[in-house]
This record gives sequence, C-alpha cells and structure tokens, in this order.
Amino acid sequence: MFLVAAFPMLRSHARFSVFIAFFSLILIAVIFEKILQKKKIWAQIFLSLVFILAFFDQVGKVSALTINPPEIKKDFEDDKDFVQKIEQILPEGAMIFQMPLITFPESNNYDLMRGYLHSKNLRWSYPAMRGRKAALWQQEVVKLDFKDFISELRKAGFKGIYINRVAALKYQKDEDMPKIWREIRKLETNLRTIKKNRPIVSKNLQLIFYEI
Repeated sequence: MFLVAAFPMLRSHARFSVFIAFFSLILIAVIFEKILQKKKIWAQIFLSLVFILAFFDQVGKVSALTINPPEIKKDFEDDKDFVQKIEQILPEGAMIFQMPLITFPESNNYDLMRGYLHSKNLRWSYPAMRGRKAALWQQEVVKLDFKDFISELRKAGFKGIYINRVAALKYQKDEDMPKIWREIRKLETNLRTIKKNRPIVSKNLQLIFYEI
C-alpha cells in the first residue's frame, strides 16, 4: 500500500523487485567479503560450494541445445538474407513501414524486431512507443483507405512496406485469424498494383517487402 501511495504513476509496482534483488545481492557480497577476510579454509570451501550451486542453478533445463537450434538457425539466416536484399535496393537511411501494426511494449509479440535486428542502415516504424506521437500517427494512418494510406506513407518519407505474415496471425485471437488473414492478403493484392519492383519474399515465406 505504501508503494501505491508513494509512486502512483508506476504501472507495475512489482518492478520494485529489481531494486530489492539488487540491494540484496550487495548485502550478500558484503557478507561474503567478511567471510573471506577470516582467511579460513572452511570459508573458502563454503564460498566455492555456493559458487558451484549458483552456477548450476542458472544453467536451467532450457538452452540453445534443447530448443531445436537447426530450425532456429535456418529461420535466422532466412531473415538475415531477406533484410540484406532490401538494403541492396534502398538508399541508406530509408524508412520502412511495418505491418501488422503491433503496440509496444507489452504486446507479447516482438516478431517485427527482425528487421531492425538484421539491418545496418535502414529505419523501421516498429517499435513506436505506445501513446506517443509516432504510435498515434501509425494508428490513424492504417485506418485510411489504401490510396490515402500509401499517399500518407510517401509524404512521411517511407520507401516501402514490410509485412510479417506470421505476426499478423499470432497477434490476434484464434477467432479473428480468418479476418486478419483476408486483410493481409487484400493489402498485398493492392500493393501489387503499385509496386515499383518485384516484391522481396523470404525463403520461409513469412516475410514480404513491397517498395512504394
């Protein structure tokens, strides 16, 4: 109750746990230092056992070797190749509008970060912070009819549209998937009518880019 009264603007008071953990670790470090100062063999053995137990506690049962790394590596390389192809046809600093529109943060879906992760000189519409000017503009522009939508993107300086087909489905409820899929297919159909060049499609068919 004290935290709620003292910090009413915080959205999640559970985040104080980070600070509590930080100061707890400092206290543990001070205690360990006091033990080491005793220069006793039992103290060294005790701290060695603590280190070993802590190490194995952090290893866990899930690692890069237990989550099907060949498939993950393949998807990673496909995404990298896809973004590099975009960089080859666009000038440095070009802006790309990403679809579907996903809020940030706390959307439980960060697939649109793939573009930023693999690019070196492109600018991406995602993530735009929820409630800020860029995010509010995006929310309004996607409501426009196709012709006005493209016109506004061009005025804002965007050079292309990047579509993540999988994210479009994952971000919606199961009952909304057919509708969302139809909207994505409709958008792609319209984009084909104005495309400057042949669209770029990732090898896994999850990502597609249209230059505008």
